[in-house]
Amino acid sequence: MTKAANRLVKTWSYAVPDDAMLGAVTAEVTKVAGPMIAMSPAHKLLAELKKKKATNIKLHLKVDSDQLVLLAEAAAEKKKLTVKQPLIKKFGDHESRIGAVINLQPDDDVIAEASEDLLSTAGYVQRDPGSRSTLKNLDGDIMVEGHGKDSRGPEGTSQTYAVELGKHTPEQIVRVLVKAKKLPKSYAGVIYLDGCYTGAGATAPKDAPQQIQNFARQVYDLLVGLGYKKLQVRGNLGVSQTTGDGKAIARHAEEEPALEADEAQAKETKRQAEERLEKARKAEARAEKRRAEAQDALAKAQARADEIAQLMAPGGGYDQLKALRERAKGQLQRAQEVVDAWQERFAETTAALDLAREEGKDTQALEEELTRLEAVGDEVFERRDTAQRAYALASEREFSAYMTTMAVKTGMKRPKREVQAALDALKEAQDRLAGAQQAALDAKRERKEARAAYEAARKAGYMEGLTGTFGPERPTKR
Repeated sequence: MTKAANRLVKTWSYAVPDDAMLGAVTAEVTKVAGPMIAMSPAHKLLAELKKKKATNIKLHLKVDSDQLVLLAEAAAEKKKLTVKQPLIKKFGDHESRIGAVINLQPDDDVIAEASEDLLSTAGYVQRDPGSRSTLKNLDGDIMVEGHGKDSRGPEGTSQTYAVELGKHTPEQIVRVLVKAKKLPKSYAGVIYLDGCYTGAGATAPKDAPQQIQNFARQVYDLLVGLGYKKLQVRGNLGVSQTTGDGKAIARHAEEEPALEADEAQAKETKRQAEERLEKARKAEARAEKRRAEAQDALAKAQARADEIAQLMAPGGGYDQLKALRERAKGQLQRAQEVVDAWQERFAETTAALDLAREEGKDTQALEEELTRLEAVGDEVFERRDTAQRAYALASEREFSAYMTTMAVKTGMKRPKREVQAALDALKEAQDRLAGAQQAALDAKRERKEARAAYEAARKAGYMEGLTGTFGPERPTKR
């Protein structure tokens, strides 16, 4: 027995419970433990956080006392809330297991890519039918990859089931496992037939095998007949796919008609979300342009004020206030440069993420970068706005001092009117900039909300973890 050392795997931060938690956790669990881990504890944890209306959530994936656990620390009703769910018991034993990926269609680009995704995750080696390598001395899960060729059930029903996996019948699948790959009869893991509809269809008694439609059940019965008593065979209950992080997701065949309607609605929701996001992006660009224009107008008003100020003799409190204003101006310029750099990086990352999704590439790194940028974005803009307010205040104080000094020194009405006009113009420019800044912040908030709605819509349409399982409830040596 191997025990895993206690360690923190990863931590995430969320303001409130978010369905995005499940995707993030599943992707990380797949990396460290493989794709066949039940994620129902994570769903329970999220439901508990929602029920308690948790806020300021720290979500930890960690190894604790030889268990892989999900731990949430949050606030709920002004009290500390802790929710813990174990994902894998005896994680040390699990971590030491080595599983296999069997690609039944190595010449198919889709299946080849899915196999590579699985091989890049934890604890898997390649055992394709064309190689001499066997399944001896392997005790992890076996992923059998291929396209499921489906057939409709009886007329008038919605039931669909697989008749082949990777151009292999159940008998041919068993021949690959037993004859070609030398699967030992002591094997007590899970054989996952990872193709569309492999777990769907009727499962009739053994005395009526001609009525058995379920592909996974047929494979399981054949293996049991050959003396394999400890293993499980799993199949997908509908359409399946393997994502870039090695996660297998499936859609339930029995619910196909309803899901087709749901998928149409999901597509429409996604289209609307895309449209909203595009409008938000354009609105944010327009708002930022107006803010820049308002800042230029303020600079011109300040320049006019400086021109009038040159009439004054140096010395006194006015020069000190002018120096303060110049310093505030420098701080504002530096803060604006940071904002400009952030906006450029955010636009580049967003464009790269959209392109990666269109091309079906792995987007995890880009999504993490976008999340990091979102996290620091508010602070970047707040620093710029704080610098802007400080600059405006310094300018107002400078002109107030100038107007007072001018009136005392000259005793003339015209300079006072010139100063007042410049001060009014400066105040108007400041007010305009403040309004433009608020509009830019509102546009930025709308763009963030639109992005979140788009991400939620993009992920809709599939249900996770829907598999038909045959064999012992828990394999003997797991």
